[in-house]
Amino acid sequence: MAHDIFLSYSHEDSAMKDRVKKTLDDAGLRVWVDDEIKKGTFQWFKPVENAIETSKAFIILLSPSAKQSDWVQNEIRHAQKFNIRIFSILIRGHENESIPFLITGTQYTDLRDNGQYFSQMGSLIDTIIQYLSAQVPILSNTALGAQIKTPDQPKNVFVEKQREADLSLVNELWKHITSDIVVSVIHLVSDRYLLYDFFESTFLTYRKIRMRPEKSCFDSDLEDAFKDFDRVLEEFLDQLRYEETVEIIGNEKIFVPAYKRPEVLPNVIYSDEIYNRNLKEHYKTLKLGEIVIEQHKLLVTRIRGVLPEFRFPPSDM
Repeated sequence: MAHDIFLSYSHEDSAMKDRVKKTLDDAGLRVWVDDEIKKGTFQWFKPVENAIETSKAFIILLSPSAKQSDWVQNEIRHAQKFNIRIFSILIRGHENESIPFLITGTQYTDLRDNGQYFSQMGSLIDTIIQYLSAQVPILSNTALGAQIKTPDQPKNVFVEKQREADLSLVNELWKHITSDIVVSVIHLVSDRYLLYDFFESTFLTYRKIRMRPEKSCFDSDLEDAFKDFDRVLEEFLDQLRYEETVEIIGNEKIFVPAYKRPEVLPNVIYSDEIYNRNLKEHYKTLKLGEIVIEQHKLLVTRIRGVLPEFRFPPSDM
């Protein structure tokens, strides 16, 4: 089978190899990996050598185990011997423990942050497509039209799949953080009394979804916007935890949240001091609640810019 790219990796990184290969395949690029060698093949290294020699580009997945692999080093040397363009992808580990001396100082694509996977791979695919389109085709002219896609087509396929994934995830998340939910819950907490348990359970599903590995499919702009919202949400929750404190009054442990008036406390001497201190913390809670609402508005704006086809509920329009 004719191919464009040889993919080199350590077998300890097989899971990431499968993910990267699928991404490249979805973009219309033809990738060769050693999975294609049948078990028991005599002189199995021969197909590997031939695959490198007939490749137009060479991708190496960098990791500590790849750097320690003699076979990976041999594949890099063979690619360099035949002047095959090498594209490096750092998938785990520090640069010093993952990048072989043979390619020290070369640029690499960094996939160590799952949240940046599609953004980084998109840029790499664009670069590879531009490089391949400038090369002299190895295939005959009659086979060229049937087997090589135009430079724009792979990029469109990749972008379309990313947008579909983003839309699906935003739809799932937005059921739990509409403007009505965010504003009503924060105002309920702010205007009446601390309802931390209610607030926590209201956003529990949203937070669980955000912690799943699948969130890494997000476009980098969207991921940054959601991270900003997550940050202020956590700050607000932390403030609620801090505000509702336990005090020792008259040798008795009691809850003294900010909305408790001094007259309901058993020891008047300590009541005013505790009440005033907690009331100050409550003002901080109100301010953080407003920040959450403002950050939510910015999140709506960012989603509209990146995914204009997303259908917000009427309250967010």
